[in-house]
Amino acid sequence: MDELLLTQAPFSLGITPRVNTPYRCICPYCDGHHSGKAKDRTRKVTGSIFKHQNGEGYCFKCIACKEFRNSMYLLALENFPNGEAVADWYATYRWERLDRAAGHGWSCPLPKKVAKSFAEARANKSLSKKAGASAKVAAEMFLPPRNA
Repeated sequence: MDELLLTQAPFSLGITPRVNTPYRCICPYCDGHHSGKAKDRTRKVTGSIFKHQNGEGYCFKCIACKEFRNSMYLLALENFPNGEAVADWYATYRWERLDRAAGHGWSCPLPKKVAKSFAEARANKSLSKKAGASAKVAAEMFLPPRNA
């Protein structure tokens, strides 16, 4: 799934034969300027996209500017032209097709529509608890005790 997003990435990727680093690219944050000095105007491949240790997805790290992104969600959000839409599509895809692999405990937050529905459900639950509690108080005020 992350590879599908990587094929659409707006920065150039090169496949390397190494097992640890399947993709190398020019860093989209520092633009591949290794030393950052004005005399060094050449762009170098300083970014690496590699797999998580737990196999969840891919991470990004640049050796020049030390930028690190632990998920493709953040990389998509920050680097695609329509980043929010792509990142939300990615989160929705993970939620729906990868057995809810988003949210707490994952490197990808909940999709916006799922987070909104959870927030609404939480608010409704708290309102119903408050209504139940106030009904109980009102009932205790106006009804005679049970043991009488």
